[in-house]
Amino acid sequence: MSTSQLPATYGQVTFPGQAAAPDGPCDLLPMFLIHHAFRRDLRMFAAAASATPVGDRATWGALDARWRDFARILHHHHSGEDRLLWPLLLARVDAEGNSAGRATLEAMAAEHEDIDPLLAGCGEGFARLASTHPADGGDDDCRAALVVRLAAARDRLGAHLGHEESDAMALLQQHLTQQEWHSLDKEFAKDYKPSDVLFALPWVLHDVPSEVWHRVRAFIGRPMVVAWRLGLRGPFERRERRAFRYVLPGRREPGGGVDRALVAALGVVVATDVVGGLVDVAAGRSTVGSAWGSSATLCAPLPMIVFQAVCVLLTVRAGRRTARVAAGLLAAACLASVVSGFFDGQLARADLSGGEIAFQVWLLAVTAVLGGLALARAVRGRPQKR
Repeated sequence: MSTSQLPATYGQVTFPGQAAAPDGPCDLLPMFLIHHAFRRDLRMFAAAASATPVGDRATWGALDARWRDFARILHHHHSGEDRLLWPLLLARVDAEGNSAGRATLEAMAAEHEDIDPLLAGCGEGFARLASTHPADGGDDDCRAALVVRLAAARDRLGAHLGHEESDAMALLQQHLTQQEWHSLDKEFAKDYKPSDVLFALPWVLHDVPSEVWHRVRAFIGRPMVVAWRLGLRGPFERRERRAFRYVLPGRREPGGGVDRALVAALGVVVATDVVGGLVDVAAGRSTVGSAWGSSATLCAPLPMIVFQAVCVLLTVRAGRRTARVAAGLLAAACLASVVSGFFDGQLARADLSGGEIAFQVWLLAVTAVLGGLALARAVRGRPQKR
């Protein structure tokens, strides 16, 4: 949405746990959206630290990596405020002699400094518990200390976010225009590397309440939402389940073992297609350029191979709804391949040896298995309403 299309006064979005939503000319959705993600993460980290067994190094490793991602985004956010937002607002409140406003903004920077040591201590705790060497400190005492630090970080950051939402955002609404706020948001984004963006997009959209999803979707924009659905959402949610497995008992991977079997079956089918094409070339029935064409004898045509691979990729990596659609299309394509194998005149041709006919039967069989797994994946679970 361009800034010229924005209304003079915004009705603000409110997320669970949010302290306030001062109305005014600036759309504060990006601020409140990232605050929602910070609050959610610290609740999840505190719960996971209490529930994860000390000896499960793999899960602690996933938590450690996830904490580093969280801490990096929080650092970008706070440093952007300290470098860009607070100085600009401070100049505005000083110009009108607003001593209460100055006190609020000075408190914002001071609270950031108070929070930083707590976050650093939490990071050290996760790193030690992720160590493969128990002697390095990954024991019950270390976990107990981490739980205490996480609770303190959750409470301290929560209080800071509430103070910011109630008082600092009120100052922002009084002293900035939407165009200025939009320009600041673009300056904040310059601190993010491409790897930060690839994490931040699915991270900030994760667990957005359904009642505000339409506003968030409109703000993010269709291209980014499509990228999230097709390529970023699935991998992010799988990493979430690995890191928070002990506090997400009801959130299991939609595909689970079926996804792994689907990838394995695709590997067998593609290997069979490659070998079949090479056998055709060796027998003189095709050239390298035509072996995987429309008249393929011992393999599927190349477009079908590519289609199968793309469908499997989307099934195991995309969001739930896209994955179900891709799995359904793959099941239908495999069924069509198996059925056409009996009617296209290629099966058991008179010029084929017994071994080659057996190879054709094998190709149809593994294609049928791939299709059956895709069908099982398509009907498993219910899609989310997004």
